[in-house]
Amino acid sequence: MAEADETSPESLTLWRCIGCGAMGNAGECVAACAFKRALVVDAASHADLLEYFVNLHEYNEALRGFAGDVVAETATPAGFERGLADLRLRAKNLLAQAPRENAPQAVPEDERAEIWLCAACGMVEAPRDCLGIYVRRTGD
Repeated sequence: MAEADETSPESLTLWRCIGCGAMGNAGECVAACAFKRALVVDAASHADLLEYFVNLHEYNEALRGFAGDVVAETATPAGFERGLADLRLRAKNLLAQAPRENAPQAVPEDERAEIWLCAACGMVEAPRDCLGIYVRRTGD
């Protein structure tokens, strides 16, 4: 969810009308409403992007560690000669571990939904102009 704060849940289960695209959840506000705008995407797209980000972060940390080792090993001419073969092998292995899969594409804007989330009770509203078709399916 974009523009969320510490009071926003990480995941929401919402109904979505296949006719007009309106979304929401059951529940009535129990206090003074405190609605905030948020953008949501489906759970599967979010999970794919998050997993790819975590993999890139882990690979970046491995590269950072290797770069530190290169600096340490090559600080002296003797260390350079001694460690060059090992560094080449480690570099080759590290490059083989690079994430090769294509990055998941950012969720297209037409698949993102603007919702209004109440910080007081968690109620969600995302009204649309109704087409008179009331088929609501629930999803994360």
